[in-house]
Parts: sequence; C-alpha cells; structure tokens
Amino acid sequence: MLNRILSDSFTYTLPTVVSALLSFAVLPIYTRLISPSDYGALDLIIIMATLINKVIVLEITQGLGRFYADEHNVRKKINYCASAFWFTLFVFLSFTLGALYFRSSLYIIVFGHSDLLEEYTVGVLYITLYGIFYFILNQLRWELRAFQYALISIVVALSSAILATLFAYVFGLGLFGILLGMTIGLSLGILLGLFQLRESLAFSVKVHQLVEMLKFSFPLVFATAAIWIGSFADRIMIRTYLGIADVGVYAIGFKISSIVFIFMVGIGAALTPLILKHYKEPDTPTTLATAFRFFVVLAIMLVAFLASFSDELVQLLSTEEFYSSAELVLFLTPSIILAQMYIFAPGPMLEKKTNYILIITASGALLNIVFNYCFIQFWGIKGAASATLLSSLITFFLHMSVSQKLYPVPHNWYHLCLNGSLAIIFIIGFEIVSSALPNGTFSIIIYNLIFILFLFFFLVVVGFLQPNEIRKMLDGLYKYKKL
Repeated sequence: MLNRILSDSFTYTLPTVVSALLSFAVLPIYTRLISPSDYGALDLIIIMATLINKVIVLEITQGLGRFYADEHNVRKKINYCASAFWFTLFVFLSFTLGALYFRSSLYIIVFGHSDLLEEYTVGVLYITLYGIFYFILNQLRWELRAFQYALISIVVALSSAILATLFAYVFGLGLFGILLGMTIGLSLGILLGLFQLRESLAFSVKVHQLVEMLKFSFPLVFATAAIWIGSFADRIMIRTYLGIADVGVYAIGFKISSIVFIFMVGIGAALTPLILKHYKEPDTPTTLATAFRFFVVLAIMLVAFLASFSDELVQLLSTEEFYSSAELVLFLTPSIILAQMYIFAPGPMLEKKTNYILIITASGALLNIVFNYCFIQFWGIKGAASATLLSSLITFFLHMSVSQKLYPVPHNWYHLCLNGSLAIIFIIGFEIVSSALPNGTFSIIIYNLIFILFLFFFLVVVGFLQPNEIRKMLDGLYKYKKL
C-alpha cells in the first residue's frame, strides 16, 4: 500500500505542479494588469467557488466516495455515481439562476463596491462549472484512475492560463478576461471528464442511495463550511477592518505559501481512496504512520524553503505594492499544511462518525475568527497570519486526538514532537539571522541553500528518515518514471 501511495501521489502531484507553475508564471502579468483591489476580488471569487462547492451540494462527493469504495456490485456503483451527479447538477443550476437573478444587490455585498457587475456574472458561471468539475475529479479518484485525473487537470490548467492571459493581456479585458478564460478552461475539462466517466453514469436517480449518501455527508457540510469560514476568516476580517487592497497583499503571501498545495493535493488525492479501500487490513495503520512521518519531513523542508526565499519570490512574482506580503510566508505556510493534515486522521470518516468532524472543525473556525479579530487589531495582516497558524495547530491536534481513539495508528509522538520542534527552532533562528543580510544577493541564496541542506541532514540523523527508506523512495520514483 505504501508503494501505491507514493506512486499515486506522484501522479496526482504532477497536474498540481503544472497548475502551480502556470499560476506563478501568470502572476507577474496579473499583478501588472490589475490593481490590488481587483486581485483581492479575484481571490474572493476563488474562495467562494471552493466554499459554495463544498456546502450547497451537501458534500455529496464524500458520501459517494465512502459508499462507492465498499460496494462491489457494478450496477449499484453506477447508481451511486449517477444519483450523486444529477443531484450535483440540479443544485448548481439552481444556484446559478438564483445568483444571477439577485445579482444587482449581491455583487455589491460580495465586492464592497459597484463597478464589478460583469465580473460578478462570469464569476457565478465559474463557480458553477468549478463545482461540476470538482465532482468529476473526485469520481476519478474514487475509481483510482490517477492518470485520467492528472491528464484532465493539466488540460484545464493549461487552457485556463492561456485563455486568461489572452483575454486579460492581449484584449485588455483585465479581471473580466481572467475570469472568462478560467471559466472556458473549466468547460473543456468538464467535457473531457464526462467522456471518461461515460460508463460510470446513467440517466437515473436512486432515491434511497442518494439519501444514504446524504445522511453520511450532511454533517460534513457544516464541518466543511466551518473549515472554510475559519480558513478564510483572515481574508474576511482583513477586508472588514483593513480594506480590500490589503486582501490583495495578503493573497500574494498566501499564493507564495500555497506552493505547499502542490504536495498536499497529490498526497491527499492518493491517500484517502487507498485508506477507504484498505483500512481493514492489519498493516494499514503502520503504513499510515510511516506515510505521516515522511510527510512531516516534507512539510518541514517546504516551510524552510519558502520562508528562506520569501523575499526573492515575492519580488520576482509581483510589484512593489505587494512586497510586504513576504513577511507573511513564515506564518501562512505551516498553517496551510496543518489545515490539510486531517487526511492523516481518518478515524471519524472510517467509523462514519462525521459529527465528530463537525464539532472539531466548528471549534477551529470559531477559534480562528476570535484570534483574527484580536490579533488584527494589534498587528494588522501579520496578526491575521499568526491567528490562522495558531488555530490551525489547535484544530489539527483535536483531529488527531479523536482519530487515534477511533482508529489507532502507532505514531511515535515523543520523537515527532521533539525533533519537529527543534527543526522549527532552527528555521526561526535562521530567519532572524538572515534578516540582517541584504535581500536578493547571491550570498544570501547560498546561505539559504546551505541551511536547507543542513536541515535535511539533521532530520536524517535524528531518525525522521532512515537511509534505507530514502533508497526505497528513490527506487519507487525511478520505477514510476519508467512507467
């Protein structure tokens, strides 16, 4: 199972790498074509697409994944998939009609000013298509079709980036053009995805199977809403107390930090379906503990890299208006990682106790809102980043504590916490020392690389990674490349 996790993680990571590279390639163009206020509006639309997609369809894809994995009858599998799909399509069409009918008042509420009506309209279409595309990608995951997932994701990423740049830069459409290009790219992905799933869908809805999935997923709606409200409380609070231009600055810091999503998405996409399929096997908990240890090493190295090169990355990818976002990366990178690490706490999902997930995520969201409200008053956008990190840490602790009681995994917590804390102290210490050196010079780049190499050897010496495990991972990567 561990080899399958690694190989599928590479496959799922590939489209995320392509998407991230394209995203960073067009970032200098976007930040020169649109103002911080417009970039903040773009960020809000993308946030709303994710949140609305999770909430209004009642997390049906999670219910589908849970029952699809345990079902062996082919006809029933098709019925599960078809029922969930037509439900998703109906809900999003209803959302589109409602959002467009009331657009004259809603777009001012969303953006805070009255000159983005056309952007709001195309943004609604983007949100709807994103929800349908998200369903398709998830179904490919549940069917363990990693290659098709990667291929369609890459096509969407390429077409969206090219079209958005074409409309915004060549035709001078600005924010409207960016949103239009992204929307057309999603349309292409949906067509390709439906073709791939043509044998998994039928023109029928089985009410009892739909109800079965919704009973499982319904508590996850509130849990997901809590996750995203909590996760984006920083942006909401910044817009309320500091202004939408500061949302744009914060969004650039988040964009740099979100490089970690390249690895989080790949690992999460591979891990969850495999856990659902193999969780009853006796060696699965040990495999999960090993995968978690590998992930902690990766997380520490990513935090060290992004924190060390934050100034250079921000200066490379944006203009002077956004340079202050570099100081946020040290806080936002670990908070993003912690917020996604619930994938290593599968206990409530496996035992179908999704109400526990609701309680934990709601508590985390409430903490993040309270922390942001308090910290922003004193430290501005840096306070928002600090608040998000603290609430993410507490929420992860709660997830893991509950999961260990429901589905015990043999983690060596003393070893993980002690050496992880030492690594974090090294990173913070290096940041303090390097801040005295001039940014962007060749010497600081060399110092950063030397520190990252030292940190990796430290993690190997203290036992986070064993030499034989490194060899196995390299062998697995070599075999994967041959395939």
